[in-house]
Amino acid sequence: MSTSTAICFARRLSVVNLQSNGISSLDRSIKLYGELTQLNLAHNQLETLPIEVFGLKKMRNLDLSHNKVIAEIISGGDSLRDLHIIVCYIRR
Repeated sequence: MSTSTAICFARRLSVVNLQSNGISSLDRSIKLYGELTQLNLAHNQLETLPIEVFGLKKMRNLDLSHNKVIAEIISGGDSLRDLHIIVCYIRR
């Protein structure tokens, strides 16, 4: 499989589990994955999210539990009525 074929295939993913990968940031290119319906980012190091995450119109489940994200970051999700966002705050 060529690199370009792999990238095209990846853009059709609908469920992605990136749990417990030590991720500290998401690239704005997440907007290219318009077929995503579920994104699990639990147990990472995220403090912020690119606004592009909330432009993923098919997204229905976004798990941000056990990250450092704050409520203001997820306010962009208000425009997506069917989006279920899971957020648990870490005690410092």
